[in-house]
Amino acid sequence: MENSTQTPAPVTPVELLKRQLSDWKTLRAELLEQHQLDRSDELAEQITYCEDKIDSLTSELRKLA
Repeated sequence: MENSTQTPAPVTPVELLKRQLSDWKTLRAELLEQHQLDRSDELAEQITYCEDKIDSLTSELRKLA
């Protein structure tokens, strides 16, 4: 057996932004689900923060595309 080591492909800025955007969208969905059960102001603020990050990342992706 040969001992081959593959170097991982470099992550491009666009791929990194897409991953981050996906993570923020997932977090937002989870917070929205929690917010249906618990209508706290803290959760509402966290959702707003997520939405701001999503908007920012989306804007960055448009600039790079």
